[in-house]
Amino acid sequence: MKGIKGQLSSLSITDLMQWIDMNKKSGVLFVSLEDEGKCFCFEEGRLLMASSNRPGGRFGEFLSREGGVPLGHIRDAVAASRREGMPLLGYLIEKKVVPAAFLKVAVEQLAEAGIMDILRWEDGSFQFVEDLPRVLAKGPVRLGVNFITFEAYASTTNCSRKRAARPSARTGMPRAFVPRIPPEKDAFPLRGETARYLLAVLRTAPGDEVVLFDGEGRRALATVVRTRRAELDVEVKERLPVPEEPPGGIVLLQGMLKGRKMDLVVQKATELGVKEIVPLITERTQVRETRKLGRWQKIAREAARQCGRPVVPAVRPPAEADLFFGQAEGLSGFIFWEEGGRPLGQAELPPEGRDVHAAVGPEGGFTGAEVEMALSRGLEAATLGPLILRAETAALAAVTLLRFLLGRMR
Repeated sequence: MKGIKGQLSSLSITDLMQWIDMNKKSGVLFVSLEDEGKCFCFEEGRLLMASSNRPGGRFGEFLSREGGVPLGHIRDAVAASRREGMPLLGYLIEKKVVPAAFLKVAVEQLAEAGIMDILRWEDGSFQFVEDLPRVLAKGPVRLGVNFITFEAYASTTNCSRKRAARPSARTGMPRAFVPRIPPEKDAFPLRGETARYLLAVLRTAPGDEVVLFDGEGRRALATVVRTRRAELDVEVKERLPVPEEPPGGIVLLQGMLKGRKMDLVVQKATELGVKEIVPLITERTQVRETRKLGRWQKIAREAARQCGRPVVPAVRPPAEADLFFGQAEGLSGFIFWEEGGRPLGQAELPPEGRDVHAAVGPEGGFTGAEVEMALSRGLEAATLGPLILRAETAALAAVTLLRFLLGRMR
């Protein structure tokens, strides 16, 4: 297999990129430092894709985070493009998984971020393999290399001279979840995924400010005082005001969904402001048991961080629907049923200050017996219109409409 390999101390990244560009090389460039690695795919000297082995730096994760495309859809596209022998980027565009204009910007942004990272590495190794996977060849997105490398070099130089000012805590300052906010003036370490996100994705450095939140409404402004390979130390500067939560909230009673559909519902329901999520095991549920509770709680924390919520909704352990409705007393809200009920816009909302329960069935919906049990506990049957919606679509439509009716979208 043709190619070259060596140490970054003997050949700089800018020289390496220029060699690929001038000689119109096709292949994959691997750059690694200890346990971190990045790869850049080229065709005839032009960049096709960049990726990383770090969470948040992989191409699919970047598309999911910045483009709002569920990660499961991107993984499915990777598998489908391989089966059909199509370029991955071409498949994403042809099947309208990702808009073409956004895809080009995503490739450029991720490539520039990756090059910025490796420009900072004082040592490390590289290997260029002149063997480009067939599913990447002849892709519709092909970028010039020298301009991106120049921009990355300029950005790296500027960052080393002077860190750019961060936005205020109310307008997009980086946020990090912590189980407990320590007292002011205390320095403490951040580790694990929180540290990797701040270091690898946001490239946080000493002097940067971060908003810490504990998921229960408490927030604090902290300053990064020290960074290491896989962790960083922050010092709490001041406690931030606790935003008031309106009395009552939306409790989503969601029939368990198979695959990654439940992940999507938890993520988007969190972004839409639900107070609580209760997975229900119903007669038509295709998944009877799960070990994903911890995963769903993590998804809720990440979604709350991303959208700026100070409170993370509670994700309860799955409950049998008949037992849940059998033990519940005085529920208020709606059970959404495609076979009957009033349109939601005509239904009567619960009194102000009370929780509003929204029960949405799994694939196949609720049975008549389950609806009757819910009605006996205080819920009202409602519909979302004449169209038959997918279960995950119905859940998000119901929550969105309830927020609007409750006046919480102002």
